[in-house]
Amino acid sequence: MNVDYLQTFREVAKWNSFTKAGEMLGYAQSSVTTQIKKLEEEFGVILFERWGGKIKLTQAGVQLLEYANKIIRLLEEAKQNLSEQTELSGTLSIGTIESIAGFYLPPYLQAFKNKHPKVNLLLQQGICKDLLKGIKEGKYDLAIILDQKQEDPDLNVITIKEEPLVLVAKPDHHLVRFDHVSIKDLNGEKLIVTEPRCI
Repeated sequence: MNVDYLQTFREVAKWNSFTKAGEMLGYAQSSVTTQIKKLEEEFGVILFERWGGKIKLTQAGVQLLEYANKIIRLLEEAKQNLSEQTELSGTLSIGTIESIAGFYLPPYLQAFKNKHPKVNLLLQQGICKDLLKGIKEGKYDLAIILDQKQEDPDLNVITIKEEPLVLVAKPDHHLVRFDHVSIKDLNGEKLIVTEPRCI
């Protein structure tokens, strides 16, 4: 038995009209008529009395409507329960640095929350070194940092985005004359960075 036929049957019974049921379900009237006929053939009963262009449930139709309501309700409950079992839940602990937490992450966290409303997001801030240590110790489920790619067998590292590192200095600074400045060239220089130990 096709459960969709029971849904069609319920709509016809609700409106006492094949035409109206078809409009509500997006079916042609001929399709509604065919589905009702198949139900009648399957159960071996007449479901609707027809007279003067009007229809009315027969006694058998009244009984089937009760069963149809129960069947469809049980199917909806099953879908809901199974959906809840597969839906993500629990707490996701994220460690990151202050600048990312304040400016980069919010729209992504909101989108994640909209998609997985049963997941509690715990956002904690720290410096890169401590965040990596926290991952290994189980303090965080994941960490988002600004750093060179880590080669660590204990970590699964994914590069989200690569950005150029740009040096900004006074016009008379001695490093300005170089076309390229390496990390070694910065040794001993006073730097203003996003967070300590994160470059």
